Amino acid sequence: VYMCIIVFNTVVISVIFMNKHLHEPMYIFISALLCNALFGATALYPKLLTDLLSKKPVVTLEMCLFQAFCMYTYASSEFALLSAMAYDRYVSICKPLQ
Repeated sequence: VYMCIIVFNTVVISVIFMNKHLHEPMYIFISALLCNALFGATALYPKLLTDLLSKKPVVTLEMCLFQAFCMYTYASSEFALLSAMAYDRYVSICKPLQ
C-alpha cells in the first residue's frame, strides 16, 4: 500500500510538471495535494507497518512527538491547500474577469 502511494503520486506529479499543458492552477493544486499526501503517508505508514510486524511495538517519546508534529503539519497544510482551492473556485465563479 505504501509503495503504491509513493509510486502513483510520484508518477502523477511528474506528469503534471513535464506536460506544459497541465501548468494551470487546478493541476498545480492537485500536485501540491499529492506532495502533501506523500508527506502524510511517509509520516504514518512506515511506523504503522513496523508496529504491526513487530512482536512488541515500542514508541519513544521523541518518535511520538515527531510523528505528532508530522501529522499535524500534514493536516494543517491539507486544510490550507483545500481552503486556497475553494477560494480560487469562488473567485473564478463569482467574480470572473475582475
